[in-house]
Amino acid sequence: MKVDWGAVVRAIVAGDASGRGDPSPDLASLADTDPAGAMALSAHLAVTGDLTGFMSTRAPEADPDPGEGPGGPPPERVGAWKLAERIGSGGMGQVWLVRRDDGVYDQIAAMKLVASPAAMVMDRFRDERQRLARLDHPNIARIIDGGEDTAGRPFMVVEFVEGAPIADWCAGRGCDPRTRVRLLVDLCDALAHAHARLVLHLDIKSANVLVNSDGQLRLIDFGIAALIPEAAMADTHRQGRALTLVTAAPEQLEGEAVSVATDIFQVGMLAHLLLIGRLPERQADGSVVIAAQALGNPDLAAIIARATAFDPANRYASVDALGEDLLNWLETRPVMARGGGSLYRARVFLKKHWLASAASAVALAALVGGLGVSLLQTQQAINARNRALAEEERSDTIRESLYFLLAETGEGEDGAATASGVSQAAEVIGARFRKAPAQFAAVLQALGELQFYLSDDVGALATFDLLLGQAAVIDPEILAQARYNAAQAHMRQGAADKAEALLGQAQAFWKADPGRWAIRLRDSRLLEAQVMRAEDPEGAVALLRRTLADHVREYGRDNQRAGVFANNIGTALVSLGRLDEAEAAFLEADRVWQATGLTGSFDALNTLNNVASVQYLQNKHEAAVASFARAVALRDQLFGPSAATAALLSNYGKALLGVDKAGAALEPLARAEAMSLEFAGPASALHVAVLNGHAEALAKAGRAGAVEKLGRARQHLTAMGDPPPLLASWQLASGKVALAETRPDEARSALREAVLLAQSSGPAGERIRAEAQGLLDAM
Repeated sequence: MKVDWGAVVRAIVAGDASGRGDPSPDLASLADTDPAGAMALSAHLAVTGDLTGFMSTRAPEADPDPGEGPGGPPPERVGAWKLAERIGSGGMGQVWLVRRDDGVYDQIAAMKLVASPAAMVMDRFRDERQRLARLDHPNIARIIDGGEDTAGRPFMVVEFVEGAPIADWCAGRGCDPRTRVRLLVDLCDALAHAHARLVLHLDIKSANVLVNSDGQLRLIDFGIAALIPEAAMADTHRQGRALTLVTAAPEQLEGEAVSVATDIFQVGMLAHLLLIGRLPERQADGSVVIAAQALGNPDLAAIIARATAFDPANRYASVDALGEDLLNWLETRPVMARGGGSLYRARVFLKKHWLASAASAVALAALVGGLGVSLLQTQQAINARNRALAEEERSDTIRESLYFLLAETGEGEDGAATASGVSQAAEVIGARFRKAPAQFAAVLQALGELQFYLSDDVGALATFDLLLGQAAVIDPEILAQARYNAAQAHMRQGAADKAEALLGQAQAFWKADPGRWAIRLRDSRLLEAQVMRAEDPEGAVALLRRTLADHVREYGRDNQRAGVFANNIGTALVSLGRLDEAEAAFLEADRVWQATGLTGSFDALNTLNNVASVQYLQNKHEAAVASFARAVALRDQLFGPSAATAALLSNYGKALLGVDKAGAALEPLARAEAMSLEFAGPASALHVAVLNGHAEALAKAGRAGAVEKLGRARQHLTAMGDPPPLLASWQLASGKVALAETRPDEARSALREAVLLAQSSGPAGERIRAEAQGLLDAM
């Protein structure tokens, strides 16, 4: 008997008196009209009961039952964390507000502590921990720690998100539609990050999308998420996964395979809620009806309708494509969801340029007469742009098909799509490609691209070589992309000649239809500039400047891609030693992030790092300290503790040393030492570098402990095989410490060793050699 999903959803909504998604539906009444629906809902409630309150990692309004909860009383402390307040519980266990209590640095977080001994519960919990560990994005709540307590109960510490559900946040502030759509774009960006790491969320709803007082969005609770290869084959009901029925995609309701399109459906449902104030009406087959008239905007209605299409194949091919269409609406460009002919595009053009179009009623005839040429030019530009975007969307569809095929080959022990696992997939798909090259070329090309992004250049090049060996029989479009990706891999391997040849072949194909391939041609200039940099660095900078100018003419200056190009121009200028110009380019990128409201993005953080570094190289130490301080604050806000945060803190501490503020440098360097040990490990270049810097700061501040830190660094270097550049850096730090502690003979000996080791390291040791020699000359 078929379930009437419309009736089930209406029963849930009617039973949710609080409006908070915790329903007590009238199963008896539902059973009278839809027995199958009552059975499905009863089974659903049985699955979700144990999860209630256990998936939340956000601030509670109140804990209705502050007792000891399931599993008995918890310990007062778990690892480095002191339990402060219980903020949720369910049959699976408890969620506690915790504070880091190891004396290294302060941090508040949320700890999920499992109480149930059931194997399914333990497996589900470990799955969630593994999924979260692979995600690192400013709009996704992060995992911080994990392990088992003294009683053997697994725990996970995640970011504690203080914010309101997105629908409540928007309603409470009376946000206009543009603000709501901007938040949806941020959500799409976060999901794109997860999808790129083969993770689906599968429970996107207002309660799982929080916004803090600064307007920053956080996606939380990947508790029922799935890996994409696994999801392609899984039956969600038989797996016992919980889901939110009122926002679930039709394929989830029927227990069919889920995919990227499932998350896209749920984003569409959330968009409907944010822009209209209610979810769309659910039909018996699980499809939904959009309230287009209530929305009052045909473009937004088309976007939501496409995102929530019944058939996953009719939705956007990727969450990036959905985010791009929402940006189209924000920037008054034609949306892909509508398609539309010249009249639709003309209306969009006039809407965007309404002031010029209405400037003078007297000149109306002249305006209309001249508009034909203007609109023709605009239509041509829009057509070219939409063709380019369509090609990118088609590529996303191919990538998704690859993720499904990966289900046949298995994964790493932690569930990750490891390089070795992808190599196994390459063997499977490569065998199919040899039998039917035309049929499997697109998938094999996407697989090689995935190997490249996993930094498996050797594997990627083997895959691309297989493709290029069948150049005569595969689609030229696929061949061009394979050549470009192979060029990137060769460049990263230092084979610039091979990279140049392959890049030229790819660009030759794209130049034959520059309108269709505009995005790829423009993006390929970044690699072209890298190839040019060795023999013609000035030409490389000029190429990047021309490319940026072309982009600005078409898209304007204040957008993300313009900021990325400005940042890359700065990087190229640094390699030329043109530090003043590099700083100007980085500052232009910083201006773009401010103009576009992206100051809290990873791109903005990257630019701040670059600004600070180039200022430090220019001996603008005070400016560098200020820039590093901004970067540290943003990094803490976006990501919290990590190896990258440790590296940034280390640079900040060393900048403070450069302005003779050794006392102020101690705190960031102590934080960096603890983080580098935790996230990079003891025998790592990062941890050794931090220990060196911390030792120098202690000595210059007149504190004890510098020699002990140098001793530990030396032990780690021995374990690493004494790499000459790192050993030279350690000798330089030893010399500085000896100088600060007035041990001139030891200082002179260490600095001489640093010079010799640096000279043997080639260009990589030049900065160390120069600094050590300068100190020797000054003695």
